[in-house]
Amino acid sequence: MSKTNIDPRMATAEDCVTKALIDRWAKEAPEKIYAIFADGNEWTYRDLKEAVLQTAAGLQKLGVKQDDHVVSWLPNGPDALRVWFALNYIGAVYVPEPNKGLTYTTRRTILIRNSEVLNFLPTKLIV
Repeated sequence: MSKTNIDPRMATAEDCVTKALIDRWAKEAPEKIYAIFADGNEWTYRDLKEAVLQTAAGLQKLGVKQDDHVVSWLPNGPDALRVWFALNYIGAVYVPEPNKGLTYTTRRTILIRNSEVLNFLPTKLIV
């Protein structure tokens, strides 16, 4: 008889993986407000999933795939959120560019050395 070593206090993938959460909430509560941005725009869970799917498709067309590390240099807001979640949705790793407190060269050195960067997304996306 084999004994499982899974801790029952651990969350399941359905409860903590971005793709599963976005899919579940878009299905269960599509009209519920997910985010309200500084400019007053709102996203429902349906809006979130649509933005994530569209962005994920664009990223995949650019060659981003599962396990890629992708630097994103976007200010906080809807674009940063959709890129972050789209990368997670396809299984890539979101590497945010630190915007404050470090010199340009220091930021690039830290990111490249510590994150095995394979792709870099500029401020303007073509997706």
